[in-house]
Amino acid sequence: TLDPEKFRKITRWGDLSKVLAGVEAARAAGLRVKINAVALKGVNEDEIEGLMQWAHGLGMDLTLIEVMPLGEIEPARLDQFLPLTAGLSEPDDLLTDLDEDLSRYRLTPGRGVQSLRESSQEAWVKLYKADAYSADAQVSYYLKGAVVALCLDLHLRRSGGSLMQVLRQLWLSHGRWGRGYSEAALVEAFATQAPDLATQLPRWLRDLDDPDLDGYLSSVGLFLDAEMARTPWAGLTPRQEAGCLIAARVVRGGPAEQAGLMVGDELVALDQQRLKTPEDLQRALRSNQPQTLLIARRSQLRSLVLCSQSPQVERYRLKRVVDATDEQLDAQQRWLLQQPARVG
Repeated sequence: TLDPEKFRKITRWGDLSKVLAGVEAARAAGLRVKINAVALKGVNEDEIEGLMQWAHGLGMDLTLIEVMPLGEIEPARLDQFLPLTAGLSEPDDLLTDLDEDLSRYRLTPGRGVQSLRESSQEAWVKLYKADAYSADAQVSYYLKGAVVALCLDLHLRRSGGSLMQVLRQLWLSHGRWGRGYSEAALVEAFATQAPDLATQLPRWLRDLDDPDLDGYLSSVGLFLDAEMARTPWAGLTPRQEAGCLIAARVVRGGPAEQAGLMVGDELVALDQQRLKTPEDLQRALRSNQPQTLLIARRSQLRSLVLCSQSPQVERYRLKRVVDATDEQLDAQQRWLLQQPARVG
C-alpha cells in the first residue's frame, strides 16, 4: 500500500516514508528494484492499479503475491485470499515466478541432504544462521515446502480435488475455531481427497527423495528446460572485495574444494593470468585440464592445481510443452485459474 495509515496497520509498526526513502536510496545507487506486494482482499485490492502505475513509472518491477492461508499463525487469512482468478495478474506472471523458484530449488544441493521436516525443525539453527557452505548442506523449508505444495495440488487434481479445497476444509474444521492441527490431522485432510496421500505425503515430509516434479508438471503441459553455462564448472563462486577477488562459496566435492581452495581465499592468478574480476576467472577457466591457481591465504601465497569440469546446468526454465495434448492444455488452464479439475 501507498497509504501511510494503512501501511502502519498492515505492518503493525511500519513507517511508509522510511520504506519509500529506502527504495529511492536503492534506485539512486543504481540497483534494480523489484517490489513484492501481497494482494489482500478487502485491504488493498483497490490500490493494485495505482501500485502498478507507481512502480512501473519509476522503472521498477512489481510482483503481486497471493496471501498464504496456511500455517499456525493468527489470523489464518483465508478471508483475505485474493487469487489469480481475480484478474490482477496474468498466468505468465505466475509461471515466471514459479520458474525462478523451481530453478533455485533444482540447483540447491542441500535438497538431497535435508528432508522437508528436518529443514523446518532446524531452521532456527541453520537456515537463519547460514554460512558459505549452507547451500550444500541444507535447503529452505519455504522453498522445499513450496515445491511439495505444488506437487500436492497437481496430485490432488488428478482425482478432482485441489490444494485450495483442502485448505478451505482445514479452515472450516480448525482455523475458524482457533484450533491448531497435528501432522496426522493434516495428512488425513489430504487423504480424504486422494487416499494414496495417506502414505505418500508422510514420505514427502520425511524422505530426501523429491516428489515426481517432472511428472506433475507434464500433467499440465509444462516442463523444466535445462540451460547450460557457457564456462567450465569449477565449483566456485567469487566476489570482488576491496580490489581483490575472494572465494565466496566453494561447493562441497567440487573441483575447487578438491584442489584445496577454501572460502575466504584470495584468487590471485590462474595459469599466470591475474584475476581481478569474476569475468577474469570465467575467461581463464579450461575444462578437464589441470591449471595452476595461485591464491593468498593468511598473507601466504599458495599454488593449487585446479581441474574444472565441463559446463553444467546454470538454470532451469519453466516452459510450455509445444505439442501438448488437449487434455494437458485443459488441465493447465484449469490449474492456472484454480478451476475444478476435469476427471474421467
